[in-house]
Amino acid sequence: MAAPGSSTRWFEPMHVREHGRVRDEMTEQVLAGADVLVAPAWLTHRRALIPVGETRRVEEWTRLAVRVAREAAEMARERRDDGRVTTILGVLPDPTAIDEEATGRQPRPDAAAERDERAQAGVLADAGVDGVLVEARPSLDRSRVALRAVAEHGLPAWLVVPPMRPDGAPLNAWLDTLTADGVAMVLLDPGDVAAPGTASTEPT
Repeated sequence: MAAPGSSTRWFEPMHVREHGRVRDEMTEQVLAGADVLVAPAWLTHRRALIPVGETRRVEEWTRLAVRVAREAAEMARERRDDGRVTTILGVLPDPTAIDEEATGRQPRPDAAAERDERAQAGVLADAGVDGVLVEARPSLDRSRVALRAVAEHGLPAWLVVPPMRPDGAPLNAWLDTLTADGVAMVLLDPGDVAAPGTASTEPT
């Protein structure tokens, strides 16, 4: 998002304010060889929109983010004319990275985060994504909660594993558990990939 005062609609995500430009930039990414696009939905979830008073726009702006990505993929497909398929992922940010900032009685932090993850996973599923990119969580337990939120909607989950795991768990412990949980893809820090005895970023 832009800063307050930078424009009359500063609080709108870029794909809302400049739909065409964002679509064209994503089209160029596919033409350059990308076969996966992440819909620009990082700031369309409820908790991100509470501070600007736009929570009623969650579904609208998330659907638009996915539509922008679909339009970009279609434009690139027509220009390439090679039949390649582009996977469209929605993104599930870590809700604990943004303060709740709501008034009234709130559930405990973990319960509130799980509520927000399940809600946004449902919005992404309704918007028609092919899968969900789960951004890095501060612990293995929090990662598993997010994976369950995605799995409830029958979507594959691509999970980012943080290079510095605050819970102290070794990488292989994360990978073994996440594989058992059915994660579709694990995205690792390059340092982890190069370390002896660790897994790659291939689908599990």
